[in-house]
Parts: sequence; structure tokens; C-alpha cells
Amino acid sequence: MAGVAIAFAFVSSSTVLAETTFKAPILPFARGLEMPGVDRGDSASVEAVKAAVIDGFEKLEKLSKIPSSTQKAIGDGTAERASDHLFATLSSVWVHSKADEYYEDFKSLLQVEDGRFPAPDWNDVELVIDQWQGVQVDTERGSALFIGHFEYTSESEVWSDETIQWKVELQQPSGSNAWFFSERIGHLING
Repeated sequence: MAGVAIAFAFVSSSTVLAETTFKAPILPFARGLEMPGVDRGDSASVEAVKAAVIDGFEKLEKLSKIPSSTQKAIGDGTAERASDHLFATLSSVWVHSKADEYYEDFKSLLQVEDGRFPAPDWNDVELVIDQWQGVQVDTERGSALFIGHFEYTSESEVWSDETIQWKVELQQPSGSNAWFFSERIGHLING
């Protein structure tokens, strides 16, 4: 415990922690990771939430494939069909209020960037779940905690991006079988 106090004293006196001999262990909660839980809810609902999470993540990642010229046109407001598709995709993943908010944010970003985001060179993407860490479902609300990464494929290669622990909050509108994201928070594990 004295080592921790000494380390904090060094940090507060503007001495770089790395220059001390103290090496604090990296604990999962120290990096912002959530502690794993257990599944709660009927098995059909748990599986429906898992499927909605995977489908939602993959749909959102595929939005990066919008060609630069179409990005520019969406930002300019001259690509009505592409804008409608963007909104429909966001609405199929997010609760209504978040879909509206993210659609406006996305359009504003595309307007500022003026078509300068190059479309990635992958052909397909898959969310790979390394570990489900608990899915809880209560009537119209659900949450999923998992560790995963995206795997991208092109004509000649396959590669993965960073591994992230994700916590997703979901809602199921009354009378619907569909689940929609209401919050998504990720903590980088490696990268």
C-alpha cells in the first residue's frame, strides 16, 4: 500500500510514473472493463439479444463502405436515396431517438469531410465474439457484455482489428420482437 501512496505522490508532483520503480498491476476494472456476469432471462430472449447485437454491429461497420462520392452527396443533401438508406440502417439498429441523433451527426460529419473518407478495401466484415460475458433480459430491456473484434476479408487476405469489451444496452418496443441499441460502450483490450 505504501507503494501506491508513493506512486500517487510522484504523479501529483509532476514526476512521470514511468520514471519510478513502482509498477502497478493492470487490473480489469482499472482499465474500465466491466466484470463478467451471467446470463439472465429465458434462453430464447438471450439468444435474440445476442443475434441483435451481432447484426447491429455488422450493419454499423458496413456503413463505412459508403463510397466517397456518395458520402459527399449525403453531406450536401443531394443523395436522397443514399440518405434514406443511411437512416434506415441506423433505425434498424438504434432506438428511434438515437437513430435520429446519429443520423444528423453522421450527415454533419460527411458535410464537413466533403467526401474525403476513403471507403475501406475490405469486401466483408464479421463480428467475432471471443467471449460472451453475460446477457440479461427483462421484458422490454436487455443488456449484453462481450469481448469481440471485427474480422475483415478482402480478395486475398483476412485481418482483425482491436479486441474490445463491449457493453450494449437494448430496448424492445412494446408489441415488437426486435431489439434496438440504446447505448453502446467499448473498452479497448488490445490494439
